[in-house]
Amino acid sequence: MNIILNWWFLDKLPLAVIFIFGNMVKFRILALMIVFISCNNENLKLNAITSESFELKREISSYIEKRYPAKLVNDSIIKLTDNTGGIEIHKFFNSDNELEKTIYYDSYGKLYSIRKVLTNVFNKYVGTETFDSSNVLLSKEKVVQSTDNFLVINSINYKENTTTTSEMTYDSNKLNTSIKSVLNDSSFVYWEYFRDNDGFLIKTETTFKYGSTINNSTKENKYLQFDNQGNWIKRMDYVKNDDEIYIYERTITYRTK
Repeated sequence: MNIILNWWFLDKLPLAVIFIFGNMVKFRILALMIVFISCNNENLKLNAITSESFELKREISSYIEKRYPAKLVNDSIIKLTDNTGGIEIHKFFNSDNELEKTIYYDSYGKLYSIRKVLTNVFNKYVGTETFDSSNVLLSKEKVVQSTDNFLVINSINYKENTTTTSEMTYDSNKLNTSIKSVLNDSSFVYWEYFRDNDGFLIKTETTFKYGSTINNSTKENKYLQFDNQGNWIKRMDYVKNDDEIYIYERTITYRTK
């Protein structure tokens, strides 16, 4: 039975009755919200992303990762003065090692974007929102389906007016094993990651399809330096028979108890 209230009706009721009735309405609304969220939660099984998915051990507060182009000269790494392709990424984690925010800087150190992680009341990963340096919404990702090792995301890029669907797979250690991003029926990019028994990257194979054009490439990975916690802080990505490489360097801040 639906009950329609107006202020005259409320004025005629004792305060105690109004209080009880108001709480009943609030309870019904809360119950409906819980049912709604639970129904929408059936396709969302993946918990919030943790530092484990970034090849990190121990309690992490944040880390900075810098990528820059370089050359191999007689097995020595020489950083290129042209920093095209360079990037700096800052990731921040909460007290449960869950990713909360990522800040991106371009090759010149200028703030490019801020990506915030979204979770629901059950702490399931539901997507992200990305803003520019002026806090304008650039893109939004919404998780359509997820399990412990599979993730489907719809992404809207407001700046470029494009929509993509990405499928991601993870191993039992929450490390990424593949990503397929589809722009339309004739265009997609597919990355496949090959790892050793410790979870470190060995190589990455990329397939890029645009219309009738298909390009394949293979990038190999070599870890150069680790810290005293067993986390890597320097890595080289390279293509065989090519002197040009990319170097990744990490500065990790561990959480103090």
